[in-house]
Amino acid sequence: MRLVFVPYRAQRDPMVPLTRSACRIGILALCGAFLAGCTNLGPGPVGWPQPPQAAMTAAAQRTLEAPSDEATLSALEAKDTDPVRAKLPPRSGRNVDREYRRAARRVRRLGARVGVLEARVHDEDGRRVVTALTLYRKRSRLTKLVFQWSFDGEGRFDLLSIRPHPWPDEIGEIAEDYLSVNRFRFPLVGEWDVLHGGRTPDVNKHFNHVQQRWAFDFVIREGGELRAAGSKSNESYYGHGGTIVAPAPGVVVFSRDGMRENRPGRRGKLGGNGVVIDHGFGEFTAHWHMITGTVTAQVGDRVEYGQALGKVGNSGRSTMPHLHVHLVSAAPGESPQALPLEFHDVVVDGVPQRRSMPPRPTKVRQRADGDPQPARDKRPLFDL
Repeated sequence: MRLVFVPYRAQRDPMVPLTRSACRIGILALCGAFLAGCTNLGPGPVGWPQPPQAAMTAAAQRTLEAPSDEATLSALEAKDTDPVRAKLPPRSGRNVDREYRRAARRVRRLGARVGVLEARVHDEDGRRVVTALTLYRKRSRLTKLVFQWSFDGEGRFDLLSIRPHPWPDEIGEIAEDYLSVNRFRFPLVGEWDVLHGGRTPDVNKHFNHVQQRWAFDFVIREGGELRAAGSKSNESYYGHGGTIVAPAPGVVVFSRDGMRENRPGRRGKLGGNGVVIDHGFGEFTAHWHMITGTVTAQVGDRVEYGQALGKVGNSGRSTMPHLHVHLVSAAPGESPQALPLEFHDVVVDGVPQRRSMPPRPTKVRQRADGDPQPARDKRPLFDL
């Protein structure tokens, strides 16, 4: 039996979708488990809201706008690998030169560049990072690649990643193997506990929700407890009032404030106070349950790494103070699909990670100066 997935319209709140899918989809949705906390019964699988390949091909621009960036991209595509290899830093115990030559051969096998689908430049720890989503054609086959790079003060690459990017029909119903284009950082200040999160339903209660499958709930525990003894107020929870920050640069496309916090143990409605950010490349993060009056990012605002968005609270469909955050493929109301949210350069239970989707019940924080370097990610074609 072949299933046809029909897009749906969303309600006014992007946390609670309303399905108008065909009967088959309704049956699939009813088979899912009803999830407690800040999730609801999902509408079943939905389509990826991207234009067909022909439209993307027509929209691709030929080159990057900055001549220096176009020169770097052209060098990464060229048969002569010497200019790039000369700028690769040495790595103890690794033959980076050989790894790059192998990746460069695979890039050339994809054919000629059709154009650049999207490119962005952002500042990350004082370095200029370029991200380019490119399109290649060999005969009738089209392939997308993501290039990311930055240079140190001596003109050597201190970041260089090359990896394929899937077409909508290649990522599967639950997008389990999807690698984000953006470099998402941990969205909280300090070290936090994963209350719900990870890739399996035994550690992540969101798993059966189509738009929140890979979502996280973060809290703070002290001595194994969520709150101080002798009090049941929101303020008694150790995570209440924690600072929520932008995990990557982007533009705010949804912002809400003014919803009162719940009394602990009593669940409200919808997502509460929160912010949704468009990071480009079809990736949007949603941050929910903030304290009333603390939301600082408004629709249309440009936010940067680490910029404050609000404070951890207990508004909306929540029973205690925590941050709910997830990654989706489209803006609210446009049939978004849940995408795996992996955090870059974090420390999980004391171990530095290049990319990580930390499961319950680990402790997570952003990697700081002085922490050991994490192991490289072996999934891209090339990764410094």
